[in-house]
Amino acid sequence: MSKIIHETKHVVKAFLIRESDGKIIVLTRSDNKKISPGKWEYSAGGGVDAGETHEQALAREMWEEIKTKVNNLERFGETQFLNHYTGNQDKIHLYFGKIDKDIEWFAPNEVKAVDYLSLEEIKNLIETHGASAFDLGFIHSFEQLVNFLSGKTQMSISQIQKAVQQNKIKKGFNLTDANIDFCLLYGEVAEAYNAWRKKKDDLDEELADVAIYLLGIAEMVGVDLESAITKKMKKNAEREYKLKNGVLVKNKK
Repeated sequence: MSKIIHETKHVVKAFLIRESDGKIIVLTRSDNKKISPGKWEYSAGGGVDAGETHEQALAREMWEEIKTKVNNLERFGETQFLNHYTGNQDKIHLYFGKIDKDIEWFAPNEVKAVDYLSLEEIKNLIETHGASAFDLGFIHSFEQLVNFLSGKTQMSISQIQKAVQQNKIKKGFNLTDANIDFCLLYGEVAEAYNAWRKKKDDLDEELADVAIYLLGIAEMVGVDLESAITKKMKKNAEREYKLKNGVLVKNKK
């Protein structure tokens, strides 16, 4: 029995986000396309020509399809699957980028329409319609996009600390007198306790204010709070306690 060997075709695709609202640009393929006509697909992309890098191919495809140039594209993954339309193994190299304006032109022989959809809208549409509405490659890639964006939106403690400082600079808040901010922190802790005690709906915001003031103080006095927390948690984990008269007491070394 002969073994079927499928040719691997390298393809570059981009998910572009509109910065004003965070929605993904989704193209509807032209009805005259042989593969997936009239279906939703990526923001841009196509095959890699001989002699092209992936980035060059993607830049060319974006200009040909939607007359758009995007700087600082990020490569975030790849996916591979058997394309039953062509018989090829499509290896899709995935990129992410942002644009600050709507798509004003698209090639009618390539694109039928341009839509702007949130991640949740796309997820619901895929669950409802699947391959009857979306290009197969798009479906295979979407979960990677969600995971990638989830990682990008989760700032580290150190990043938040720097962002707190930038906001204080922008608003003209106190940047030098730690005494003032320590006193204000006491007030924020009291407000958080009061929100918890009275079962108010804004407990989450009050706790966030406590954290923000603490991070601001840490930046003011030159402490990397993320590093300090990591070290302290490790130290705490190594400590041993014993029960004495009904109270946990730390063992002295």
